[in-house]
Amino acid sequence: MKPAPKAWVFPLQVVASVGVIVLLLRQADLPRVREELATASLSWLLIATLVKSASLTLHEVRLWISLWPEHKRPAWPVIAIGYTSGLANAVLPARGGDVVAVALLKKETQVPVPAGVAAVGVTALLEALVFALFLMGVMFFGATQWEALIGPEKAKIALWILTACCVFAVAVAGVSIAIAKRRKKENRPSTKGLLSFFKRTLEETGSSLGSWRYVALNLFLAVVQVLLVVGCFAALIPTVDLSLDPDMPLLAVSGVIAFGALSAIVLPPSLGAGPAAAAVFVFGFFGVSKDQALAFAAMSWIANTTPVLLLGLWPFWKRLHHFGGLQSLISGIEESHPSTDPQEFPHS
Repeated sequence: MKPAPKAWVFPLQVVASVGVIVLLLRQADLPRVREELATASLSWLLIATLVKSASLTLHEVRLWISLWPEHKRPAWPVIAIGYTSGLANAVLPARGGDVVAVALLKKETQVPVPAGVAAVGVTALLEALVFALFLMGVMFFGATQWEALIGPEKAKIALWILTACCVFAVAVAGVSIAIAKRRKKENRPSTKGLLSFFKRTLEETGSSLGSWRYVALNLFLAVVQVLLVVGCFAALIPTVDLSLDPDMPLLAVSGVIAFGALSAIVLPPSLGAGPAAAAVFVFGFFGVSKDQALAFAAMSWIANTTPVLLLGLWPFWKRLHHFGGLQSLISGIEESHPSTDPQEFPHS
């Protein structure tokens, strides 16, 4: 498990996020941005927010399914942990909320740390695989417009990158399944150390992916989740009446989602700088002005942040109150006693 973020990291990220937003606003026509926001469609914004809420809940259901078949737990505690992790991910960069999820799965439901890491990883892996395949499909059916947009050579590079991501995901799944099967045959006792932890994580990943019935269910829900996420962003296009040239809304919003996810590695999504920069960058290829792109980014921030707060704030606060802070929440999980009664922890 990686250590908790240093105390100076978050203030530095706030400064960086504010710097990015200021830079974007200085390059935009602020009165025009305010005009775009004033005429935005609240009904479309509400639809996008509801769709995002559904996709978040589906993601946490998939986290619960990823624990099957060897570590199945009651659904609601795991889903509540997922909501908590989602809020932490909105605040922390580099998917820091995933560390919170693994810690809470260990402390509240006695899921071993390697199994928790595997469940979080499987949930993300299947989602990334489905999204990459979705992007490849969009690029395939819009090949002519896509090549005209960025050029034939760059289009080929993008397609190769997506193909490599899919191959990598399948390779990780295959290796982990093989390791899990070998472990069952050998039935060797677990040892300590980083290498052993890595092997146990791969074994747990293989165990989760080796049950085809559960993987099929998880993949189906991942497809629905990706469609909901894309639908959320697509619903935001008429919110600020964007006009795309070429008219390829699925490709445009998919690019915003992809670059926004990459920016979350460095900048906390809740501060909005990464998604705003992604919107300005991607929509620039589709003839959208920076003013409209920033208005879209503002609507996107509301639609994506509101469900995270509404669904995650109470579970997150309950756990912080119980454990006395984020540092104590994610520390010492290896020392958690396996016989701890899960009922003593908050499940709401």
